[in-house]
Amino acid sequence: MMKGPPLDNKIISDQIHIAEDMLRVARDELEDERVQMESALAGEKRAKAFIEFLERADERRSALYPFSSVRDNYLSAGFGGVQANELERHRDYLNQMISYARRKENEVRRLEEMVALLEKDISQLQTVEGYGFGGILHFFAVKNLGWGQTALCNLGHHGDLPPRLNPPS
Repeated sequence: MMKGPPLDNKIISDQIHIAEDMLRVARDELEDERVQMESALAGEKRAKAFIEFLERADERRSALYPFSSVRDNYLSAGFGGVQANELERHRDYLNQMISYARRKENEVRRLEEMVALLEKDISQLQTVEGYGFGGILHFFAVKNLGWGQTALCNLGHHGDLPPRLNPPS
């Protein structure tokens, strides 16, 4: 004989309200982090373009030789006024922008997992809240059936013993 767990619907209801409040906060935070992530990804894209442009200065110089009259003016401008030889001085900052974008992506992923977990918890709590477990489960051994084929019955819900089982032919 087994007894079902004694569930208190008031406690379950309180848990649902707490989980819904946490879910609301998590969704708001997720929305804020997504906005920050989009900005960080745009910064990462700019940083990568900046690095790549400055790293290709020598390639650009040799490829643009037919335009010798305007090439020098074009190359002297660098990238928005920053020259290729200054890249190393700014590389730490640019790499920091790239890693910041990765951290924001990880934070958004973590918050999405938290929201999914809370949604699942709320769904499961709501399922249990209205149902509950009542009564005592009784095991009945049935003649000609092995232990693994024992019938399980909850007398509180059915009121009667299970219908007679016919042994297999």
